[in-house]
Amino acid sequence: MPILEYRWNPLDSLVIARLKASTTTAICILYALAMAPSDNIVLLISYTSLKSALFGIGFALYCVCVRVWYGDYQAHCDRRKKTCFLIVYTSLIVMCAFISVAASSIQAIGAEASDQVDDHASQTAPTPILLSYACETVYVGLTAPIQALADMDLNSGPKIWRVWVVWTGSPYANLVIIGVLMIWITKVVLWIATVASTSPRDWLTFVSFSRSPRLIAFDALFTAFNILVTLLITGRLLYARRRLSKLIGEAAGYSKQYTNIVVILIESYAVAACLYLVDMISRLLESPHAIRVSIIMGAITGLVELIAYLFVMYRVLQGRAWERSTDRQLSTLRFQFVDGESSVSS
Repeated sequence: MPILEYRWNPLDSLVIARLKASTTTAICILYALAMAPSDNIVLLISYTSLKSALFGIGFALYCVCVRVWYGDYQAHCDRRKKTCFLIVYTSLIVMCAFISVAASSIQAIGAEASDQVDDHASQTAPTPILLSYACETVYVGLTAPIQALADMDLNSGPKIWRVWVVWTGSPYANLVIIGVLMIWITKVVLWIATVASTSPRDWLTFVSFSRSPRLIAFDALFTAFNILVTLLITGRLLYARRRLSKLIGEAAGYSKQYTNIVVILIESYAVAACLYLVDMISRLLESPHAIRVSIIMGAITGLVELIAYLFVMYRVLQGRAWERSTDRQLSTLRFQFVDGESSVSS
């Protein structure tokens, strides 16, 4: 994909300010969580303030991507269908993330209200009872089905697409894609079975429901899928990095935008995969610290994945992401040193 032109707009200053503010807020909230005296406070803050701050980061990146897409839509008539598809698809992912943030906030408030009801020997406090019932009704009736069904499939699509792009040209490409698709299909089937066999009201019990055997099995498969995607992309890019270093040495400054270690970690969703692994391990442990980690990881993993996806899309829009022809182009580079500097031609 050619590099898309990005023209500065005064609104971009607001987007950057929002990005900085959300990042600072998220860091402060994480510090507050470390000092929280009880698990209930950790749960309430994680699923309200922390998720909102991370969504602010993702929404700022989404605004930047939409700005670039809009410029591309106006400048290139032949790519308008593709641009519209990417805008709609990314907007759906962001919308699902927003629904997840809203649902989690309602869920956390309802759980806190239920705890307040349980703390009273006689249920004579009408406000917590009504608040708990209202939150439960809104969450179960409106947001839970959308969050449960839409969020999972939309986030997996871009990962499968990146595996296909990175592995194109390899003799093992078809085998890799089939393996990833089989795991994804199994994951979707298991998730549907889990949702169908569980009462939506049980979703309000964060820790107990998160440790149900079927959901633990789904978490294991879901984590395996994410780790596999990360390993496949990372392994392929590291192989290309090593091969290029042997062919053209350290003078390949042009190739660093594709094979730099930080770039590889971004392209492979490595941070999100590590958080999913920590989340799964913490669910299996019984210590109080593990419960807190599980609560925090459950709140942030989906939004970290959204941020990772938007980072990848931004690199694609700028023409700096790995494409199907990148491996061939980098392999045919010829370096000519002129006045102590290298110029690249293909």
